[in-house]
Amino acid sequence: MVFKNALISVIILSTIVKFIAVFTFFDDSNINYWEYGIIAKNLINGKGYSLHYHIENKLTIDFDKASAPYPSAYMPPAYVYYLLPYMLINDTKTRNIVFLIIQVLISNFAVYLIFILTKMIFDDKIALISSTIYAFLPEFIYSNLIVGTTLFYHILILLFFILTIHKAKSETKNAILIAILIAIIIYLRAEFLFFAIILIIYFITKKKFGKSLIIVSILLILIIPWQYRNYRVFDTFVPFTTSSGLNFYRGHNPYEPGIWADEKIADSLNKLVGYKDFEVKMNQLYFDEAFRAISENPLFEIKNSIIKLFHLWIFNPNDSRSYHSFYFIPWSIFLLLSIYGLIKTWDTKNFAVFYIFILYHSLLAILFFALPRYQTMMKISILPFMAYSISSLYDIIKARKKTGD
Repeated sequence: MVFKNALISVIILSTIVKFIAVFTFFDDSNINYWEYGIIAKNLINGKGYSLHYHIENKLTIDFDKASAPYPSAYMPPAYVYYLLPYMLINDTKTRNIVFLIIQVLISNFAVYLIFILTKMIFDDKIALISSTIYAFLPEFIYSNLIVGTTLFYHILILLFFILTIHKAKSETKNAILIAILIAIIIYLRAEFLFFAIILIIYFITKKKFGKSLIIVSILLILIIPWQYRNYRVFDTFVPFTTSSGLNFYRGHNPYEPGIWADEKIADSLNKLVGYKDFEVKMNQLYFDEAFRAISENPLFEIKNSIIKLFHLWIFNPNDSRSYHSFYFIPWSIFLLLSIYGLIKTWDTKNFAVFYIFILYHSLLAILFFALPRYQTMMKISILPFMAYSISSLYDIIKARKKTGD
């Protein structure tokens, strides 16, 4: 009861802090809804699931109500359809305020879930520490309030961890729920398919053939509608998105991780303007350029892989947000605490899914590239171990103080 009341207090205080942040630091008259919002607006305006492209020295995407957009699979559909109701609110300021208020309320569910997950693997005290960190750390508060998939990704990943480590009475039911959850996450973040593949391989190595078959079968059933839609639109097979080529190029180019394009690519993209399947051709162009860069300088790729891991686990010097004291200083401390917690609690039987998730994000950084928000997305998996370290260090200091007395 004590910890339950403490959790309620954490959620209430966190809500107050977030509302203060909303009305102090956020410009409710100017919120960028990115490509998700543009697609949602086009759906509302009867232009279908589409995007507007402008090409100068690099590729840019913007909303242009007057022009004809291109059919799109640039972003997976889950978050687009989440934003759709907001786009129906014509007054921009009202829409933004409603969005921010709902984000604050939804973020409370994430605070609750991290408590439940940490309690399952450790205890109430560590769970309270974990939920308190998530509730008040500036980085998480910021990610909870901005437009983007991070908050929902955190919630879904927490649910996934809870489902996976829960001792289910029915393995079949558990496998079905896991498969449905993975499919939802793929519709939110298409690259999560790679995690699903790694997880299934892991289950197969553990001889969980039935569970693997159920997950694969349900996943195929659930993702086919999006693939069918893409085939009907583009007359070719588009597994998930048409932005994978761009993201692959940003991680494998002749310059440095994160680069969008060069003059050669911009010229090539200009030649593709007007094609109905512009996105498909653009996607292939980026893949071709990335593979050319890899083949011409493979040693540079090795160096870049190390750099991208550094960007994921330490900080990205090319992104100004990485230098913010509210971001870098806490992470410097929590990284050490996370490493300590992971080592002290190492258990491949009970925590394998956490290790797989960490491995997945590291491989993803190597395969593509790493921005600060990708680090934030990954941190949800190590938060319980941070909390374990804080609890352990507190107990050590308390014991030494008691001995000294």
